Amino acid sequence: MVNDMIEKKICAGDSLAFFLPRPTDVDGIEATLVLRGLSRVDLTGVWQPDQSGWQFSMTASQSQELEVGKYRAMLVCGDGVTSRSSRQAGIVEVWPDPVNAETFDNRTFAQKMVEDIEKALAGFSGSGGRVKSYQIGSRTVTYRDISELLNQLAYWEQQVAAEEGGNFRRWLVGF
Repeated sequence: MVNDMIEKKICAGDSLAFFLPRPTDVDGIEATLVLRGLSRVDLTGVWQPDQSGWQFSMTASQSQELEVGKYRAMLVCGDGVTSRSSRQAGIVEVWPDPVNAETFDNRTFAQKMVEDIEKALAGFSGSGGRVKSYQIGSRTVTYRDISELLNQLAYWEQQVAAEEGGNFRRWLVGF
């Protein structure tokens, strides 16, 4: 059974090649690896009878066309006529092209949100609590009180901790 078998990280513009074994419950030798995320690409598998699986490859020009981000990989296999089986195959993450990008922000969305909310909290404190509308990222957000900002901050800090494999909690103490 194919289940989260691949976890690949590539830079846009890189080539990629990997092998996936045929699941035991699948008939046929045709396979497509379907990558779906901010953009899409379908990779046709080349059957390897001696290994009972498929070799997949992505060219540098194919990966250059992908938007930066995570892509869900689905293996679609069968005989091409009467049987088809689709299953989760893993994640392919595309990073910015370090050669062609002038600059890029390597922070995750959650990390950016933490920074934006911390800036909003500083503005809230600096205004004596009178300003309740903030620019966070590219959107304007209006809060009723500081507790909403603190709740959002705690949520996004937990998201960052989860991304980094930790468990973080901010403790607020009042006197």
